[in-house]
Amino acid sequence: MEDSDLTVYLRRSLAFIRDAEWRSIRHGELNLALHSIGVFKILRRLNAPAKVQLAGLLHAVYGAESFSSLRPSASPAEVRLMVGYDAERLIDAYSRVEARSLAIVALARNRGFLADRFTSKPLTISDEDLTFVIMLLYCNLIEQYVRSKRRGSELFLRQGLESQPSIYGLAHILGQGATQLADDLYSI
Repeated sequence: MEDSDLTVYLRRSLAFIRDAEWRSIRHGELNLALHSIGVFKILRRLNAPAKVQLAGLLHAVYGAESFSSLRPSASPAEVRLMVGYDAERLIDAYSRVEARSLAIVALARNRGFLADRFTSKPLTISDEDLTFVIMLLYCNLIEQYVRSKRRGSELFLRQGLESQPSIYGLAHILGQGATQLADDLYSI
């Protein structure tokens, strides 16, 4: 993806976040807009491919497992116009998996746990896309964990999956850069 394409997609995505009123949707102690931008920044710091960075920015556009009140706020065609085909495909896959089953797949390297959370059928996804969706999960969790830690909140830490060992386990799969990022962010 060219830098000019990334710039166009970023402008469209940020305008959507503003227009969809994601600032009014609470996400922990902040809002969904700030969380999504935080996920994007972490992916950028990891030098993730542009399609993964863009997917991180709109990872909740089709709703979210942890937000039962959050409904899809754009159609697939609209999302493709905002972030491109490849990023939309990652967002779709991310929205279909349960975080816990994705973490099990990542940590155990057993794809048998990966099912569409809407249909319960096995989810078909390439190995590359699976790695990118795991990266989205990792950055989503790390953003929430660091924000929670900065604010002194223990709520996030009690949720189980989102514990430091799980995040480091996911970071290990993604490579040294992700492990170093976790180290850097935990030291804040």
